[in-house]
Amino acid sequence: MILQEIERKPYEPPEDTVKHCYVLLALQRFAGFFGLADLEQITEGPINRKYRIHATGLLKWTPL
Repeated sequence: MILQEIERKPYEPPEDTVKHCYVLLALQRFAGFFGLADLEQITEGPINRKYRIHATGLLKWTPL
């Protein structure tokens, strides 16, 4: 399991490390870069950031 492979940090549990990696890689650098989602940071500062995420028209898919 991924949580067992993460290097332990004294200031952050492994679950938070995985969450931060997911937000950075999947949401900011993929979905945000390709215009699939709009991310709005709702907290200030670099620690414990929280985001509001909205799907764009590119992500909303309707079957033919």
